[in-house]
Amino acid sequence: MIGQITVFSEGSQFTVHSDAMAMTRINFTPTLVAMSVCGPEPAIKAIRAILWDKSIEATYTARGFTEERDGHWKMYRGDDKYQVATAKLGLGAFHLVAVAEWDGLLRAISDEALWRELRSERYTTPLLRHWMPSLRQTLTNRGLMGDVESFGCEVGRLIVTQEQLDSIVTEGVLSGAFKMKGE
Repeated sequence: MIGQITVFSEGSQFTVHSDAMAMTRINFTPTLVAMSVCGPEPAIKAIRAILWDKSIEATYTARGFTEERDGHWKMYRGDDKYQVATAKLGLGAFHLVAVAEWDGLLRAISDEALWRELRSERYTTPLLRHWMPSLRQTLTNRGLMGDVESFGCEVGRLIVTQEQLDSIVTEGVLSGAFKMKGE
């Protein structure tokens, strides 16, 4: 299914087609997490400018995703930065993919994505790769990892602190839920 996003900014509006979009609420304000859109070059350039320049006020209307996502939203960026990539498709059409640069943003809900994030410089807890399925379940159950509202993609957010992670791993090792290989 392909949705449409219409962006309204400084007296102009343009519509692009989207096959993937993710957003979450920060202080009750819908915040763009990721998007994959196709459209004419001027529309793609305008979206890129909106994502990079916080002084540009913009709102957008989403249609064709689901009833919950359809509606009129402020394009809130806060202090977020985005990784943006574009590619020319031909006949004046371009593709844009934008993903927020958030600590703890998981670009997929998977053990591999969790492993990469937990091995980043944000965390120092010693971990073993084969603990990921159990650790992911524990983090989800405790509300420290979850899905971000998305369409056409799986995006998640990890909000566990270093101290919480240390505690969870200690509990898991002591209870026997997290075993060393060969135990």
